[in-house]
Amino acid sequence: MYTIADRLKTMLMNPLAVVEYFHNTIRAIIEGVLKGGIFGELVHFYGPIEYQGRGTPHIHLAVRISMSHHLDLQLTEISSYGYEEQHRLLRYV
Repeated sequence: MYTIADRLKTMLMNPLAVVEYFHNTIRAIIEGVLKGGIFGELVHFYGPIEYQGRGTPHIHLAVRISMSHHLDLQLTEISSYGYEEQHRLLRYV
């Protein structure tokens, strides 16, 4: 197992690898999860990248998602429920 000092030394020896890994990870999240429509249609995203004191990048990602399609499907599905199921769902929510 690598110590923190070992990992820091490795990272400082190849900062381009750190940036490429970070870029690929964020791109995979945006393309695969957000644009994939799991949470709804991606309308817009914005994410400033900052570097921590130890030199590793991180992002504060703000995302705007349209839930209209998913909400319509959910409302259609709920309306097909019986009276008991609808009330049980409302109590849960």
